[in-house]
Amino acid sequence: MSSTVDVDFDSLDENKETKHAWFIVFCSDFDTYVAEYVPKSQVEVDEKRKIVTMPVLMAKEKDLI
Repeated sequence: MSSTVDVDFDSLDENKETKHAWFIVFCSDFDTYVAEYVPKSQVEVDEKRKIVTMPVLMAKEKDLI
């Protein structure tokens, strides 16, 4: 099993959500945001804590870590 990482996010855009992917807006620093589709099958979203747990490789590929 691959290792995972917790990534803070700013919001979920439910209007752009698909059956298989979340559309998540991540805050990369104080004034820069990155919006990405992430597959629901590979991540866990904690909406209360605003954290997405995902494979480290995916987070690196999307420049989230």
